[in-house]
Amino acid sequence: MISNSTNKNPCGARRAPENDAHRRMLGYVRRVRLAAIAAMSALAVLTNASHASTLIGNVIQAQYEFPDIGTPYVFSGVSPNPFTVGDGIEAVLDVEEVTQLSIDFSESSLLITLNTILINPTWTGTGQNGPVFSVVSGTAFTAIANVVASQGSVIAFLMSDKLYINLSGWSYQTGDTVRVDFAASPVPLPAAFPLLAAGLGAMGFMGWRKKRRAA
Repeated sequence: MISNSTNKNPCGARRAPENDAHRRMLGYVRRVRLAAIAAMSALAVLTNASHASTLIGNVIQAQYEFPDIGTPYVFSGVSPNPFTVGDGIEAVLDVEEVTQLSIDFSESSLLITLNTILINPTWTGTGQNGPVFSVVSGTAFTAIANVVASQGSVIAFLMSDKLYINLSGWSYQTGDTVRVDFAASPVPLPAAFPLLAAGLGAMGFMGWRKKRRAA
């Protein structure tokens, strides 16, 4: 027969008397822990959302380098230069007065659209044959996450805080595009977050002690 006594558990064994002070302490610890986790999560989301890196407002300088890295191509020009990243096309890079590259930076990407009077041309295969971008003021370029060409493949890389686009050997026509996506770079959580958690814990412990003394 199963006893209905409140001092026994379902298998009939007697329970030890509950310690009210210990139970209250555990309740405080649980609540403070949940409050600390919620506060840290909320602050992390707000910090990352409000301080995520963006290229908008950056001042960027561009030049065309050929036939190798560090050699500006004299038969090219960028207008305006430098330029400020905003909405739409910021600058146009002209090469030999036959091909124009429209430059359009956004918050986290670069889109280059080509326009040419040539018929199915191919960029000469050399060590470097393409535009190079450097940040004059503003947020530095983050790691490259993706490079997509409307046809074929194009090389893009970062070196010495400069963005290099190498079109060497690439066949193109009017309307072709090259897009470079930059990786997100969230700001690390401030060092004060662990202190916040510790402070919440201390406040909870002090509240428990005061309530225990009052009891």
